[in-house]
Amino acid sequence: MSTKDDTSSLEQPTNGQSLVVPRTAPVTTRDGEWTTVAVTPRGAGPHHADASVYLHALRRHWLLGTLLGVICGAVVGVSAWFLLPRNYTAESLIQVRMREDTVVTPKSTFAVQQEFDVYKNTQRGWLTSPFVLTTALRKPEISNLAMIQREKPNEIVWLQDHLVVKFPGDAEIMQVSLTDRDPKEVTDVVRAVVEAYLNEIVDSEKAERNRRFNEVSQVYRDKEEETRKKRAALTALAQQLKTTDKETLSVQQQVAMQRYGEYRAQLSRLQFELSKIRGDLVAAQEMLKRIDQGAVSELDLQELIQRDEICRACQQMIAQLEQVAGEQDRVSIPGATNSSHANQFRQKLAASQAQFDARRAELAELVKGAKRAEAQEKVDDLTVRVAGQEADESKLVEEVKKQQEEVELIGKSFVEVQMAQQELASLEESLAKLSQEKEALGVELRAQARVRLRQPADVPPAYDNPRVNAAVSAVACLVGLILPISGIIWWDVRKRRINSSEEVAKGLGVPVIGSIPIVPGRAIRRLNSPGAKNQQWNVRLTESIDSIAAKLLRDAAIDQTHVVLITSAVSGEGKTTLATQVAMSLARAGRRTVLVDFDLRRPAIDKAFQLPLHPGVSEALCGEKEILDLVQPTGMKNLSVVTAGRCDVHALQALSSGVDERLFEELRAEYEFVVVDGSPILPVADSRYLSQHVDAVVLSIFRDFSRAPKVMAACEILETFGVHNVEAVVTSASEDGYGAIER
Repeated sequence: MSTKDDTSSLEQPTNGQSLVVPRTAPVTTRDGEWTTVAVTPRGAGPHHADASVYLHALRRHWLLGTLLGVICGAVVGVSAWFLLPRNYTAESLIQVRMREDTVVTPKSTFAVQQEFDVYKNTQRGWLTSPFVLTTALRKPEISNLAMIQREKPNEIVWLQDHLVVKFPGDAEIMQVSLTDRDPKEVTDVVRAVVEAYLNEIVDSEKAERNRRFNEVSQVYRDKEEETRKKRAALTALAQQLKTTDKETLSVQQQVAMQRYGEYRAQLSRLQFELSKIRGDLVAAQEMLKRIDQGAVSELDLQELIQRDEICRACQQMIAQLEQVAGEQDRVSIPGATNSSHANQFRQKLAASQAQFDARRAELAELVKGAKRAEAQEKVDDLTVRVAGQEADESKLVEEVKKQQEEVELIGKSFVEVQMAQQELASLEESLAKLSQEKEALGVELRAQARVRLRQPADVPPAYDNPRVNAAVSAVACLVGLILPISGIIWWDVRKRRINSSEEVAKGLGVPVIGSIPIVPGRAIRRLNSPGAKNQQWNVRLTESIDSIAAKLLRDAAIDQTHVVLITSAVSGEGKTTLATQVAMSLARAGRRTVLVDFDLRRPAIDKAFQLPLHPGVSEALCGEKEILDLVQPTGMKNLSVVTAGRCDVHALQALSSGVDERLFEELRAEYEFVVVDGSPILPVADSRYLSQHVDAVVLSIFRDFSRAPKVMAACEILETFGVHNVEAVVTSASEDGYGAIER
C-alpha cells in the first residue's frame, strides 16, 4: 500500500467511526510514580492553531527565518530608499480678511466667525473649482507641462485631488500648495491657478460690487419716486374724506352701517307684510271666482228661507194641504174614482209648492249676490293695500341702496387709507434699507480688498520630508524582515507537527505512556564514556526508558501483554531506537526479552548490535529456518535479538498470509517479552499485518518531526485492522526525566 493511499485516510476514516480509546491513560511522572491523564477522544481535540503552535514553529525555524528576513529586509529597505519618489511642494499664500469695511452695525464675534467660516469655504471651493482650474490650464505654457500631459484627459480631476487649499491655524492666510516630482512645473501650476483665481473670482467680485452699487442706486431712485407719488395720493384721499384718522373713519363707518341696518330691517318688515297682504288678495280673488262659478251654500240658503215670510207662508200652506190630502186618501173608497174635491186640493198643493220653489230660487240669487259683493269688497280693499305697500317698498329700497352706497364708500375709503398708509410705511422702510445698503456698498468700494496675494509661489529648493522616505524605507525593511519569518511559520504550522506530549494526548486522543529526551548525536556516541555530562545524559535517557518499561511490565502483569509492536506513522520517528532501548530496559529489569527486527525493508537492529543480518525473520517467514534457531545473543544479560534477514517477495507474501502469528507464539513460549521493531504504518502494510497478532502497539512520535495528520491516519489504519489499544511514546527535548541537567 502506497504512502498516498495511507495518508488519504486522514480526512475520511475507513469505516466512518472514531477510534475508541480509554478516557484516561497511565503515565509515569519524573519521580517514577504512576498517575493518569485525561485523554481526548480521537478527532475531538481542537483543530485551530493557538499562539503556542506559532511559537513552536518559530522555535524550529528561527535561525533560517531570521537569516532570510535580514537578507530580504535589507534588499527591500535599500530598494525602497532608492525607488521612493522625491516630491517637491510649491506653495502660495493669500490673505483672506476676516472682516471687511462696512457701515453696518457691528455683529457679534460668533456671527462674524460663522460668516468667516462660510467665506473661507467659499473661497476654497472657488479656487479648486473646474472653472478656475480650466482657466489656469488654458494657457499653452501650462497645458504643455509634462505633469499635465501625464494626467490627460483627466487633468482637471487630478488637479482637484492634489491641489491642497487650507487655512493653517484657522488664520486669515489661505495656503495653496501642490506636490509633484518637478519643482519648476509645480511652481508654474500653482502660480497659474492663483492668478486665475485672482482674475476670475476676486476681481470679478469687485466688478460685481460695482454693478451691485449701481443697481442699488437705481432702485433707490425708483423707490424714492414711488414714495412721493404714494404720499401725494394719500393727501388727496384725506382731503376727500376730510380726515385720515383711523378712529374718525371708523366712527363714520359704524354710523353709516347702523343706518343701513335700520333701513334694511324696515324693508324686511314691509316686505313681510306685503307678502302677507298679497297672499290674502290672492285668496280673496280665488273666493270671488268660486262664488261666480259655484252654487250657493245650502246652510246659508236655509237660514234665509227661515227668515223669509213668503217662504214660511208657503211652507205652512203646503203642510196643511198635504195633511188634508192625506185625510181624503184615508177616507176614500179603494178603487173608487177620485172626487173633484180631492183634485182641487192637489192643484193648490202643486201651486203652493211652485210658489215656494220660485221664492227659494229668488232667495238663492240674493244669497249669491250678497256673497259676491262681500268678496269683491275684500278684493278691492286688499288691492288698495298692496298698491300702498308697494309704493312704500320702492321708497325703502331706494333708501337702502343709498345707505349701502354710503357704507361702501366709507369702507372703501377706509381701506384705501389704511393700504395707502401701509404702502407708504413699507416704501419708507425699504427706502431706508436701500439707503443703508447704498452707503455700505459705497464704503466697500472705497475699502481695501478683502482677498490679496501676499506671497507668490517660488521654486522649492529641496524635496519634501526626507524623514518620511527614511521612515518608509525602515517600514519596508521591517516588512521584508517579517514576511519570510511569517511565511516559514505559516508553512510549518500547516504541516501540523507534534509539539508536545499533551498535544498527542489531548489533540489526537492517543494515550501517552511516556516520553524520552532528544539526545544530541555527539552525546549518543559518548553515553558510556566516563565524562560527567555524558553520564548525566545516560542517566536521563535510562530513567525515561525505564518509566516506559515499567508501564509495559504493569500491563503484562494485568493484561498479559507480552508481545509489543513498536512502530511509527512514517520513517525517521525514532521507532528502532525506542524498540532497542525498551528491550534493553526490560532486560535490565530481569525479564527474558527478545528484540525482533520486523522492519524487513530497512533493517537496523543488526547494525545496532553489530550482528549478521541473515539468517533472520525473512528466512523464518519463508520456512527456511525455525525462529528459535535464529535468536542471537547480544552480550547483555536477558536480551536476545532476531535480525531481519534477507527480505524478498516471498517473505513479504508470507507476512501478509499470517505466518508471523506462529512465530510470535513460539517466541512468547520462550521469552517473557517480545519487542517487535516494525516498519512504518503509512508507507507500507507490513506492520498492519503484525498489529493483528501482537498484544500491544506503541507508536513512536518524534517532536518537531512527526505530523498530526499522519499520526491520525496511522491510528485510523490500525483501527481498521482491529487494534484498539494504541499507545504512544513521544521523543521530545522538553520532556525532562529524573537526572536531567540544566543546559
